[in-house]
Amino acid sequence: MEIAIGSTIEYIGFHAARRPESIAIVLNGRAVSYRTFDLEIGKMVMALRQLGLKQGQSVAVETSNTYLHWLILLAFDVLGIATMSYDDSETPFIADTLAGMDMVMCPKEKSPANVRRIHHTDQSWLDSILTLQPVLPTRPECTDPDAPLRIVKSSGTTGSLKVMVHTRAIHETRLSRSQNKIGFSADSRYLVAMGFSVQAFHLEATSCIREGGTCVFEVRYPLHKALVMHAITDILLLPTTLISMLGALPSTYAKTPGLRIYVLGGAVSKNIHDRVTTLLNAGLHESYGRYR
Repeated sequence: MEIAIGSTIEYIGFHAARRPESIAIVLNGRAVSYRTFDLEIGKMVMALRQLGLKQGQSVAVETSNTYLHWLILLAFDVLGIATMSYDDSETPFIADTLAGMDMVMCPKEKSPANVRRIHHTDQSWLDSILTLQPVLPTRPECTDPDAPLRIVKSSGTTGSLKVMVHTRAIHETRLSRSQNKIGFSADSRYLVAMGFSVQAFHLEATSCIREGGTCVFEVRYPLHKALVMHAITDILLLPTTLISMLGALPSTYAKTPGLRIYVLGGAVSKNIHDRVTTLLNAGLHESYGRYR
């Protein structure tokens, strides 16, 4: 017997119904309300349904447009199709995995070789989506907790790349841990510093949205400027990215009150902790090895 578990789609639909004009996404200055986010997911569901994939199949997604990437992932969640996010630079290392996927979605110029089927995310396809009538209210078509949902990549502690399949139940558990650990709220403004090819960034962005917060994608400016410009409350960084951001801070940097910085991928020295406190007046939380 199938057991219904939570879904991100239903959280978004709830917020769209209760707080339709609240901002879900800020995309390089463009504000996307929960109503619009829900609507665009519904249109993407219609577009992806036309590709003829079936529940239980798998798709790899590569695009530098993180908002588009997210719409695709969420729409495939609705359709019961497992997704793996990847970056073009990883292609040589995951060639066998890509070859086993039922479909790869990517820009034409980044097409990998020896895959079963490719769908190019070109402008003509994106334009065609705008004409579609969305599926609303959007509901997951598969609620089986044992169904595959996300295919994640990790080097773990061995240094060699591994690919693992997470079921709906496993993914939900990881999301619940993230939500509880970080404590996002409707007032949260989370700056997404990297794309969803790094699973942790997808988890945290999703956790923020499920709580009704705002996710910010900003590539026009350096991170330290984006923090102030968008009144960011939370950000997840790799240690090297954090160090680079600290090095780029001007002497006149205006500190963001209440900023929380989460670090993934390695330990952070006491010196870096001290610099974060002094230069950013922020709380620094090392998450590596604790809840991911």
